[in-house]
Amino acid sequence: MTIRKVAVVLIVATLVAAFTAFVWPHWLGDDSPTGALVFQGSGPAGYRLFTIRANGGGLGEISVPREGKLGFPRYSPDGRRIAFIGEAAGIEDLFVADADGANPRTIAATPGVREGAPAWSPDGRTIVYSSMRDGNWEIYAVGADGTGLRRLTTDPAFDGSPVFSPDGARIAFSSDRGGTEDSHVYLMQSDGSGVRRLTSGADESAPDSIRIRFI
Repeated sequence: MTIRKVAVVLIVATLVAAFTAFVWPHWLGDDSPTGALVFQGSGPAGYRLFTIRANGGGLGEISVPREGKLGFPRYSPDGRRIAFIGEAAGIEDLFVADADGANPRTIAATPGVREGAPAWSPDGRTIVYSSMRDGNWEIYAVGADGTGLRRLTTDPAFDGSPVFSPDGARIAFSSDRGGTEDSHVYLMQSDGSGVRRLTSGADESAPDSIRIRFI
């Protein structure tokens, strides 16, 4: 972590007097001193979406014309759109809106099930996210315009937190599959094929694994 990123974390931490919690930060654009972050903030009205510049200025709420909790914000690669999970009356859905929060629209409506953090493909055409729409936490992909919804994982364990590789060819995700109580990092092709585990615990071994100590 660079000194500047540490400074941003400390700056955001000083704002606790205004909001009670800050989670899921994400950068907009390149990693420059004036770059912006979007994050999920909790206050009297519940979770909403906020932005702040890396220099600590410009803290403000993204005005999404929608009631209920908002969370897991992610800017599109070109910074012109934002994906997030919106919740109202106990129903969660995946939304895409303009970067300023205008024109929010559901792109993968579900019948009142839980949804997980979205992530954009590098070309901005596809969004991956986790959902319980089929009764278990699995990973799905859908076009940013709401077309082509498809399920990428099929396992009775928890699969979540998907992210694309920089070239868009692969997706990394976390899962507690394999009969273990621990979660590990897995990798698969962008179509859901070729799943393999990357990490291993202190007393385990996995093919092509990276030894990591989890604290």
